[in-house]
Amino acid sequence: MILSARTTGHQTNIKVFSNRKAGKQPSPLRDIAHTHFGNFKRRHRAYLIAIQHDAQLNREGYKLPDMDVFNTPVLAQMAPLLEAVKQKAEQGTIEGPVPLSPIQHQIFQSDRRQLHHYNQALTIQSTTAFEGDALQAAFDQLLLHHDALRLSFQCDAAGQWQQYNQGAESRSKLVLYDLSPSSDTVAKRLAICENLQRSFTLHEWPLVKAALFREQTADRLLLIFHHLLIDGISWRIVLEDFEALYRQALAGDSLRLPQKTDSFQLWCRGLVEYAQAPVFEDEIEYWQELVGTTVPALPLRRREDQRGSEQISFRLDAERSQQLTGAAHRAYGTEVNEILLAALTEAFAESMGVDKVWIMMEGHGREEIIPDLQCFRTVGWFTSEYPVLLENVASSEEAAAVARFQVGCL
Repeated sequence: MILSARTTGHQTNIKVFSNRKAGKQPSPLRDIAHTHFGNFKRRHRAYLIAIQHDAQLNREGYKLPDMDVFNTPVLAQMAPLLEAVKQKAEQGTIEGPVPLSPIQHQIFQSDRRQLHHYNQALTIQSTTAFEGDALQAAFDQLLLHHDALRLSFQCDAAGQWQQYNQGAESRSKLVLYDLSPSSDTVAKRLAICENLQRSFTLHEWPLVKAALFREQTADRLLLIFHHLLIDGISWRIVLEDFEALYRQALAGDSLRLPQKTDSFQLWCRGLVEYAQAPVFEDEIEYWQELVGTTVPALPLRRREDQRGSEQISFRLDAERSQQLTGAAHRAYGTEVNEILLAALTEAFAESMGVDKVWIMMEGHGREEIIPDLQCFRTVGWFTSEYPVLLENVASSEEAAAVARFQVGCL
């Protein structure tokens, strides 16, 4: 394939695209055995591709605002949209108090009994032995580079939780468990994993742990992060960086990662300022009216009427999948989520007889609402949750096909 550049922006885009296409290598962390929070690779694939593209553009001194890679997938169309990066993110170690993000606020206000153990964990399996010193070196550099992985928490006398970014001296030791002589490897490994998960306490750093299990058939690396430190997008960033650092350590090279984007601390401070700005205050009346909407409670069966439950699942074939992700949107200008929400609205109406229902939606939370702040390579818990009012209006044929709903972020 031959690509020719007509502008500086076009030339930069071609360089980034070519680097991505040529950069695929076999991974020493290749066999992901299981994860306790679902298949984040599939769920976030589209956004992650955009992150990778933006990260490489950033290294060239450019940015693509508002993730326009989705709207302009053709390089020639994307090039005129590139903007020069006006300010560089702080590359030093971030230390000091950090305002809680909205999702962190929500978790602390919820009635979650096991908040100390609200962890996410990943096990990586390799048929070739991991090199312990290289893993520890990579893990140390990972925690040094991604500041949010050094967050700690304290509850003050008024019962309010505060978070603080620990400094560069904070380390988490990789623990080695040699289970190769054992005959009951699986049971012992699971018991150790459970104890490690239970050992988390919010006011005691670290809130990240790593363990290496030596077994007869394979090595397994366990990574545990408290959810207050990380989200699904961050996991992919962490794993890619950890792999790169491990490669460098194995080769005896200096441990280096791409430049940081703006810190989680700066993003949280920016949200506090944004929430106090007039543009945000203008939305209060809208939200007060929306949440004041009367929505009937879902009908619940009496306990004596319940006859157990069953799980029903199905898979869309290729033709239906193509219709859902492509053809259906041309008729109404919709997205996949809107089609699915319309179907959910009709399902509630048919099965429970309700025309209005509240649901909570979740987003990645990294929208560019704060000028000149970029967090596409920043680790932290950015997730946003927002209410959606689904309303079934069957009086119109089109409205019944794509239900009207009001959506926004609190």
